[in-house]
Amino acid sequence: MKRMILLSLVFMLMVTTVTAGKITAEGELIDIACYLGMKASGKDHKMCASMCVKKGLPIAVLTKKGEVINIISIPAGFEDIMGSTVKIEGEFYEKAQSLKPSKMWVKKDGKWKDHELPKSGM
Repeated sequence: MKRMILLSLVFMLMVTTVTAGKITAEGELIDIACYLGMKASGKDHKMCASMCVKKGLPIAVLTKKGEVINIISIPAGFEDIMGSTVKIEGEFYEKAQSLKPSKMWVKKDGKWKDHELPKSGM
């Protein structure tokens, strides 16, 4: 299943080679499976989201406007910050609504802190 999800993300990138440029997405870091299936998000869903990410399910940023921006990365390494408010900067693929991250911050105690992106080989 992990391989199928990753392959679908790669396919989205192949189909949409034109980018809209660099953007910064801000919002809650969510797992796609639970959000699309049950609209699950928030602090009550943090533990479940972490487990889904450990299984390799894709992640996204849920913006305040309700937009879902897919994150193009192997999800391993994001477990500890699922459900957190994040800002992720990177190259945006408009047709796929996907962002290839280059820099990331996590909001802790009301302040933005640099957060190292997981080593995903992407």
